[in-house]
Amino acid sequence: MDLNKLAKEIHEINVSKGFHDEGVYNKTNAIALIASEAFEMLEAERKGKRADLEQFEEYQNHDHTGELFPSDFEMFIKDTVEDELADVVIRLCDFYEKYHYKIPEIYDDYEFIQSTGYFALIISSECCKYVDYGTLWDFEEIFNYCFSYAKQHNIDLMKHIELKVKYNKTRPKLHGKRIVTGK
Repeated sequence: MDLNKLAKEIHEINVSKGFHDEGVYNKTNAIALIASEAFEMLEAERKGKRADLEQFEEYQNHDHTGELFPSDFEMFIKDTVEDELADVVIRLCDFYEKYHYKIPEIYDDYEFIQSTGYFALIISSECCKYVDYGTLWDFEEIFNYCFSYAKQHNIDLMKHIELKVKYNKTRPKLHGKRIVTGK
């Protein structure tokens, strides 16, 4: 799947859900939320929450109308390590589309990232570098770290992104959350 095309779709969904309304979106919060997804991924690992795609697909095979997709997603995928990793990429794609950045070429053999804690710290560090220095080069590294982590941990990241994007389409405005505004 073409990530630049996917970024457009993600951004359109987020606009329709109110995430880019006046007074809701700001660059600093958007970057902080990218890092927060990595820490949510760490918390999911600490809780032993892993996606069960096999069970999810089995349930979906019996759902001929598609109306059970959201509940099946919540039961087998939501808030797992894989789901939170997908969220890092989804937030990053939205950010790139919002500011008309071209998503870089992805390298999934970047470096070995064994621990999710280390991964979360790397993502946080790259986000801080971007906020401090505004250099897109450091920020682009997040894509490589995400896809490298996925490859090293046998996660079908594109599948999880696709499922999360589909799930997000079913959610209410602002996904039912309050948005913190400010600079």
